[in-house]
Amino acid sequence: DFFSIMANVEIRELLYQACIDLLDKSFEGKPKFDGIVGLESRGFIIGTFLSQHYRVPFIPIRKKGKLIAREQLYEASFVKEYGKDECEIQANHLEGLDNLLLVDDFLATGGTMRAAEILVGKTGKNIAGMFVVLELLDLAGVEKLEQKEKVISLIGFNEEH
Repeated sequence: DFFSIMANVEIRELLYQACIDLLDKSFEGKPKFDGIVGLESRGFIIGTFLSQHYRVPFIPIRKKGKLIAREQLYEASFVKEYGKDECEIQANHLEGLDNLLLVDDFLATGGTMRAAEILVGKTGKNIAGMFVVLELLDLAGVEKLEQKEKVISLIGFNEEH
């Protein structure tokens, strides 16, 4: 459970350090990201920590209707395990940024990350990487992504049947 990790200071510190180590290794010798886009809602937790560590802006992708400002919004729809949903990003928060790291806690069916990929594409910005803490490999959500080679997973696992 993700929130159990967040409640345990020692484990949370280990998780954060593992995230930093993997990202540093993954971007070694490559152009680094200049902004972090966090997917609602647990992507906000990891994303804000990483944005503070790397000293880059954090921009949220929220469910439709949750962003207060209504100007310069881009929207995308996606299918989840139990239906359809919509999300938004506020484009003016991306001004001056070129290479974005998308961040979420979990990649399963790939719908939410695919929506984030579409949203960033609509803004004209580059996706430097798509970072997830956990990837459920047997659902093959990565296959739904247009830029699947940019996925960086801290932990990949298969569900036991």
